Amino acid sequence: MGSLSSGIALDHATLISKGVIDLAVCLPMAATMGIGVPFCGVSLVVYEGILSLLASLVGAFLSDAVVTEVAVTGSTPLLAVGINLLGVTDIKVANLIPAAFVPILLVPVAVALGLM
Repeated sequence: MGSLSSGIALDHATLISKGVIDLAVCLPMAATMGIGVPFCGVSLVVYEGILSLLASLVGAFLSDAVVTEVAVTGSTPLLAVGINLLGVTDIKVANLIPAAFVPILLVPVAVALGLM
């Protein structure tokens, strides 16, 4: 969600907050798991950067309704991560990631059918 809001709305707050949280988690993990953890951080920076660039290119073609629905749908995996961290459930969050892009296809169809 941070990359999308950074690319579309030029709101970098979520992306920066996520980076700070990742750094805070990465330091103890690197101390216990070894030198490979910072290299994973490098790939994460590249991944998030590519998503931000793609979002800035595609953002001009997306309506406000699509952006809103992508934000809402993308927040659901974040909720699932929080519930998993509490130990309440064991939701496979990586399987939910593609769902964040589904509103790009469904919202124009819903608007064309008069549902939105």
